[in-house]
Amino acid sequence: MSRLSLGDTAPNFALPNHEGAVFKLSDVYRTQNVLLVFNLGFV
Repeated sequence: MSRLSLGDTAPNFALPNHEGAVFKLSDVYRTQNVLLVFNLGFV
């Protein structure tokens, strides 16, 4: 997977939320703000 740079469009993804429902970026793209945080790992 290539790295994202500032201003790049985030790739679409689907992940379960805290209630088990699937969250898809494409469902909220251009209608809501989404904050993506990518951790390098837990230390």
